[in-house]
Amino acid sequence: MVPSDNSADSKAESRRRQIIEAAMRCFRRNGFHSTSMAALAKEAGMSVGHIYHYFENKEAIIAAFIEDDLQEFREAMERLQSAGGSFVDAMVEQADFGFDDMCDPDYAGLFLEISVEASRNPKVAALVAESDRCMRETLAQMIAADCGCTDPGTADRLMGRVEMIAALYEGLTIRAIRNPSLDREAMLDAMRLTIARLLSP
Repeated sequence: MVPSDNSADSKAESRRRQIIEAAMRCFRRNGFHSTSMAALAKEAGMSVGHIYHYFENKEAIIAAFIEDDLQEFREAMERLQSAGGSFVDAMVEQADFGFDDMCDPDYAGLFLEISVEASRNPKVAALVAESDRCMRETLAQMIAADCGCTDPGTADRLMGRVEMIAALYEGLTIRAIRNPSLDREAMLDAMRLTIARLLSP
């Protein structure tokens, strides 16, 4: 029996996911530069040639991870927008979105490893910058639509607040590593208060 296109696509996606997850484990553990394709293949349980069938190089794997991360962000923002009521209120109430991910030591280590690689690798820097731009613009558009901030004169102020919200969440990666025993509920209360103040008229 010849496999259906859907079955083949599903298998390819499963393999792709297997490679990405193996690569992220290697990058966290050994760093981007110290991870060879041979080590990645061993971690993924497949041949180097099989990995090259799906990804041209390590940068392509990072690109896939960043794209997946961006898609998850967009879907989360859409859920907040469709929750009913104010988008800003939903952001405050659901400040725990992303909180646990950013505080997870494994994710935090990976986030910082990719950020460090972006500081010295122009290809990764371009990928990170484009993803960051998309996230900022998505969030700004949803906040603007919610509060009616469509006057061009408010754009810079709004983007400044969006940048501060991003800094709050991204800063959690450093706090999670420096203080693994941070108080989750106390931090969330502070996050809600800060976001509410940042987005108040």
